[in-house]
Amino acid sequence: MSPHNFNKLDADKDVSLYRICELTAQIAQVPKVALLYRDGSQVCYTADFGFKDECHEVLSILISNSVYSKDTFHCNSLMDFELDQSQVDFLKKHEVDSFSFYPLVNKSGDFLGHLVLLSSKQIFYSDSQERGIALLRAEATVVLQERLLISEYAQIERLFNLSNDLICIASVDGFFKKVNPSFTKQLGWDEPTLLTHSFFEMIHPDDLEKSKKEIEKLGRGESSIEFSHRFVCKDGEYVDLEWVATPESKSGDIFAIARNTTESKAREHRLEQSENRLRVFFESSQGLMCTHDLSGVFLSVNEAGSSRLGYQVNQVVGRSLYDIVPVHRHEFIDQYLSDIKKNGKASGQMVTRHRDGSYLIWMYNNVLERDPTGEVDYVIGNAIDITQRISLENELTQARKLLEETGKIAKVGGWSLNVKANELTWSPMTKTIHEVPENFVPDVSTGIDFYKEGESRSKISKAVERAMNFGEPWDLELQLVTFKGNDLWVRAIGQAEFKDGECVRVFGTFQDIDESKKAEIELEHTRKVLDNVINASSEVCVISTDVEGVITVFNVGAEKMLGYTSDEVVGKRKPDFLHKPSEVLAHVKELEQEFGREIQQHEIFTIRADINGFDQKNWTFLTKGGQEKSVSLVVSTMRDLSNEIIGYLGIAIDVTEKVKFEMDLINEKSRLSAFVQHAPAAVAMLDHDLKYINASNQWKKEYSMQQLDIIGKSHYDFFPELTEAAIARHQRVLKGAIERKEEDVVKLPGETSKRYVSWEMRPWYLFDGEIGGIMISTQNVTGFVKQREELERAKELAEEASSAKSEFLANMSHEIRTPLNGVIGFTDLVLKTRLNETQNQYLTIVNQSANALLSIINDILDFSKIEAGKLELDVEKCDLYEISSQATDIITYQIQQKGLEMLLNVAPELPRFIYADSVRLKQVLVNLLGNASKFTQKGEIELKIENLETYENKNKIRFSVRDTGIGIKPEKQSKIFEAFSQEDSSTTKKYGGTGLGLAISNSLLKMMGSQLNLTSEVDKGSTFYFDIVLDTEEGEKLEWFDVSKIKKVLIVDDNDNNRLIVRQMLLLQNIQSLEAANGLEALQKLAAGERYDVVLMDYHMPFMDGLETIQKIRETIQPDPEELPIMLLHSSSDDQKIIPACREYSVMHRLIKPLKIQEFYTALSHIHSSGFKYEGTEQLEDKGAFRAFTVLVAEDNIVNMLLAKTIVAKIAPNATFVEAANGKEALNYCQYNMPDIILMDVQMPEMNGYEATGKIRALDYHTHVPIIAFTAGNVKGEREKCIAAGMDDFLVKPVVEENINMIFKKWLELEPEIPVSTNPSEIDDSNILHYNSSKLLNYIDHDMEMFQNILLVVKEELEKSLSNISNLVEAKELKPLKEAGHKLYGTAASGGMKALSELAFQLEHLKVFDDADVLELFEKIQVEVELVKLLIDRDLV
Repeated sequence: MSPHNFNKLDADKDVSLYRICELTAQIAQVPKVALLYRDGSQVCYTADFGFKDECHEVLSILISNSVYSKDTFHCNSLMDFELDQSQVDFLKKHEVDSFSFYPLVNKSGDFLGHLVLLSSKQIFYSDSQERGIALLRAEATVVLQERLLISEYAQIERLFNLSNDLICIASVDGFFKKVNPSFTKQLGWDEPTLLTHSFFEMIHPDDLEKSKKEIEKLGRGESSIEFSHRFVCKDGEYVDLEWVATPESKSGDIFAIARNTTESKAREHRLEQSENRLRVFFESSQGLMCTHDLSGVFLSVNEAGSSRLGYQVNQVVGRSLYDIVPVHRHEFIDQYLSDIKKNGKASGQMVTRHRDGSYLIWMYNNVLERDPTGEVDYVIGNAIDITQRISLENELTQARKLLEETGKIAKVGGWSLNVKANELTWSPMTKTIHEVPENFVPDVSTGIDFYKEGESRSKISKAVERAMNFGEPWDLELQLVTFKGNDLWVRAIGQAEFKDGECVRVFGTFQDIDESKKAEIELEHTRKVLDNVINASSEVCVISTDVEGVITVFNVGAEKMLGYTSDEVVGKRKPDFLHKPSEVLAHVKELEQEFGREIQQHEIFTIRADINGFDQKNWTFLTKGGQEKSVSLVVSTMRDLSNEIIGYLGIAIDVTEKVKFEMDLINEKSRLSAFVQHAPAAVAMLDHDLKYINASNQWKKEYSMQQLDIIGKSHYDFFPELTEAAIARHQRVLKGAIERKEEDVVKLPGETSKRYVSWEMRPWYLFDGEIGGIMISTQNVTGFVKQREELERAKELAEEASSAKSEFLANMSHEIRTPLNGVIGFTDLVLKTRLNETQNQYLTIVNQSANALLSIINDILDFSKIEAGKLELDVEKCDLYEISSQATDIITYQIQQKGLEMLLNVAPELPRFIYADSVRLKQVLVNLLGNASKFTQKGEIELKIENLETYENKNKIRFSVRDTGIGIKPEKQSKIFEAFSQEDSSTTKKYGGTGLGLAISNSLLKMMGSQLNLTSEVDKGSTFYFDIVLDTEEGEKLEWFDVSKIKKVLIVDDNDNNRLIVRQMLLLQNIQSLEAANGLEALQKLAAGERYDVVLMDYHMPFMDGLETIQKIRETIQPDPEELPIMLLHSSSDDQKIIPACREYSVMHRLIKPLKIQEFYTALSHIHSSGFKYEGTEQLEDKGAFRAFTVLVAEDNIVNMLLAKTIVAKIAPNATFVEAANGKEALNYCQYNMPDIILMDVQMPEMNGYEATGKIRALDYHTHVPIIAFTAGNVKGEREKCIAAGMDDFLVKPVVEENINMIFKKWLELEPEIPVSTNPSEIDDSNILHYNSSKLLNYIDHDMEMFQNILLVVKEELEKSLSNISNLVEAKELKPLKEAGHKLYGTAASGGMKALSELAFQLEHLKVFDDADVLELFEKIQVEVELVKLLIDRDLV
């Protein structure tokens, strides 16, 4: 029996098999039928009828009990059949008590399976039923054979398409009818070309006749032929092909297989003789032909058959089948002889044994030939050796299984694309690789999209496109992203199948190579790193060799050291050519002596490395240029994983310089010894035991050792009186310390005077880093010490003189300022009384002269301090906008009195705060503005501040003052920066001044890291500027209410620069502006119907001034100020002229030049406020309503006392004035009656102001009385000294009314006196000391909308401050607590909360953190905050 491959038989899809089962059941009148088939050694069922789920179990029981054979088998009762009782019960349970097995046998006699009929009762078949069953058996056999043929055809088709051999079908005329893809792969010809050209056209001319003759054999009846020839490729080259061809008897077509043997031609010569014998044997073989008798004895045999069995013909004849068939198969011979006797014929397979013992399998078809004479019958045997075929079938089966398993292990899947149907099919492994679900249906786009976007997707898209268009196959390694999002490396192989020139199918394989690819990438990376390391070692020579000694690696360091290139030596030379021959010979002798045998050439450099793993030795290398290089060479073995030596690695370091260095070291040692001895300094070198190694001649001279032999003797022998401290110092130095002393007293034996020396002791080190001893050097500094003592005495005298000078300057400052204070103060007061024109003129001159004298004194004092180096900068955080405003305010009146335009141009992008000495910076600016005013008669003066560069928290800022004055000649420009110098003497006479201003300013700027620069043109003006780098801070962004309502502004000003500045200011809030250069142009723009939210009008303009223009606007264009608000820009000197007109024409706001951004936006924010009042609606104050307060003035100068008394009486008529002639009198008064404020002079007899302030502060009072310093000195540190003494503020004489008024407003509450209550239940509107809303309203011009917003902010800020202070009290952190007190003081003072501001002041000025005091103060603050919040709530709408 032969096995059949029904592996792919799918009964579920083959309805015909089920129908056969059903028809059989109908014909035989049985309930159950099954169809069994044999697949190899297994028996399987493929279709059934009448069963539920028990079919497999039922048939398994019957098959396992030997009913499965080629014969028909009937069983009418299970009792007749040997079964276990459990099996019988199971069969009966499923209504099986009888059954029949009908074999299925094809025409060739091959057994295929059984048709099984089963019933619960006995089975009896009629003839017609038997006939019907026979027909159905035949039909089942046909169906099974058809399925087998279909399966085999599919395998053949697959083999045809995938085989690397050339398989074709050709007609007898030499034209191909069909070719497989290998023709295109191996020959380059496409299928259409091959099908339209004769086979003979492509054979090499020399082989043509031979090929034709071979093919003609098929026409003469030969069953197959084999031949070879050369066949042309598309590129014109020839390949050797070996053909096996067989004719098809019906069609006459030739089936042929060719193999490309071009590459194997090289091996043909060795195999030629063997192949010739094999070819002759094969071509002459016609199988085994024989005759034998009925007992199996051979009567005759052909030569080919006998030879196949391994015998000569005469050796086979007379032998029996039993002689050539293995003993264990003799029973089959018995059966065979019996069958042929019985049936007269027999066919099947028979196994024989070759003479050499190997087995042969034959397919036989034998017949019994009866002798016509009636004598002995004999058998004619015809057998074909199918041993190889059976072997191939087995191998194919194994290969198929192996392929399936290999596919799983190697992760190889397949795919196929039907181009016409656009259907893509993936094998299960392909789906596994893509990590998609089993039911995933791929298509072309999704298949492409799995490839990683970028290079991989682009490559596969192009490969598919070229395959479908040009038939080009591909084999690519690409990355894809699986369904689960994992990155994966795959190998994609594909090719296209064409039909009639059109691509109909694209198919290929798909392999997961992720692990190997990543390993390959990592290996390549490692190899590259190794190569880079080797090549990067440019100072190290790296040479490796194979086991034969041939160089395999010659790195960059080797090229650099030896002059040879890698190409010159790698794979071509051994390293011995690099060595000095004499050294090699000496090394060979050394090795032979060491190992006691002759050393072979290949062992010279590696024998020690072979034994020890490495060898190190110094050699002399010879470079390409003939130079000698001393190297240290280490040779080590390179081994593989099995520890076998695969080569040697040599690493050499150039030690030429080291050898030279060692020689130089010896020479250097000699020179060092000579240097130490002859050094001009006293130097001694001691070893670790403090014994002399060497000493300079100067040392011997200094310490009287010229005649002594000191080398090797102890230092202590020559200095026996050294103290324990000196000996301990030596030990510290021996441990690594370095000791020195700039000045020490030494008294040597025999010397009467002191000797001063400077000395140094330090360790010196051996080559290995160990301390070898001490190096001592000394220098006699006796002369230097004496000179220094003389200089110190001179310095003391100079300091005494300097102190006297400083004291003189301070006294002079006080003495000069004291009378000036009277002159300036009283003239200021008199000028504010009613005077006639002459009196006013004379007193104005007196006042100006006194101020000029004061300015000169200040300049001289500043200059003297700068020259003496006594002036220091006080750097602090200050507001840049405020500094610029104050500087211009100081000089604005003076500038505007001359009819000049004052411009303030501060760049909007500048940070708000800078860290600088604001006083000195302002002094420089005021000086430059004053000079500009002095030397400018017409035009304008501009103070411009701009940002040049920005760093992290620093800015480079340029300050410049530009004027349109007389200018300075180029040759005079450098002179003006010199002290006491001006451009020329006529300038001094005409304009006045000391010539110190610019010198002082430049000196101050140098202290700030800057200097003054100048650009000037005669009669056109000058620009003084300086650049300074300052620490900066943005600060909180300024916010203005209601500015968003202003969208468009008309700027009316004849000064181009001023219009530009205003325009830039407006752009900060993205406010659009239009400009008019005069009043007439403004009227034209307004008359044109343009609508503006605000008109900003300058007062001083030619032809038609600002007020005249406003008058025209109100009379002819827009009388309603609500519809067209107007703001007026003017000079402070114009107040008396313009105030009445502003009232008359409803000017909303007056702004004094120069325009400052804060004032400008504050005014803009009030334009649309509900509480805004027009110019002239100010409420008059009732001075008589001010509460009474007491002011104590401590002043020893009668004039200054009178001046203070007069000013106070004018400012506060209800104030009580108390006089104290010195600090002692002031203290005595305060011991009994504490005033509301104290004005304290600092220089007074008996007790000065500092001492008096300290004692007053020591008095136990619950309230803090402001003490204001009066001083005539304006020197650096004066303010700090006053504050440190306990004073609160600082006034510099001369004192005028404005200064006193400012101090009172700052430190006193000049409101009506109201009783104070701390009980919230007793709060009424009279509690102004706790919360004075009028003060806040005055700040914001009674804008009620803004007032409500501010109250909310103030209330929120108070709550935050109270919470913060509570946390800081609990944490006991004094510094942050004081900062919180300062912040609370600012909020309270600005919001009219006097009681809270006083408590906050106490908190800010705490000296120490006393738990009880702090807690008590916090409780007071807490009560006061709650009280203020209740009062604020009453004002909130």
